[in-house]
Amino acid sequence: MTRPAGPGRDVIDLHLVVSEPAGNAVRHGGGPAGFEAVATPQGVRLAVHDHGDVVPAAAFGTGDLPHGRHGSGSGRPLVVRVARDIAVEPRPGGCKTIRVLVPLRAAEDRAPE
Repeated sequence: MTRPAGPGRDVIDLHLVVSEPAGNAVRHGGGPAGFEAVATPQGVRLAVHDHGDVVPAAAFGTGDLPHGRHGSGSGRPLVVRVARDIAVEPRPGGCKTIRVLVPLRAAEDRAPE
């Protein structure tokens, strides 16, 4: 059974995790090459394909926010804190895919927001 997103935190988390890799594909990855979103019993599995082959050094970081940077560089640590099963996979032709799972709480597990 798929867990529906709640009106508060779950939707905000999902929006953040969609916008961060999609925005990075535009800014750093040579443009988006594809996007997938699949609802699962665990949450929503996302995949963003881009044309870049560079994997940022912070891709598998701890989720700590960068020190001394304002307005840039904080999106990836937030994704690390919110999402699970984060993977960066090379694709043919020097491209890559970023895959993540955004967990969603079951309706009965959500507190009123």
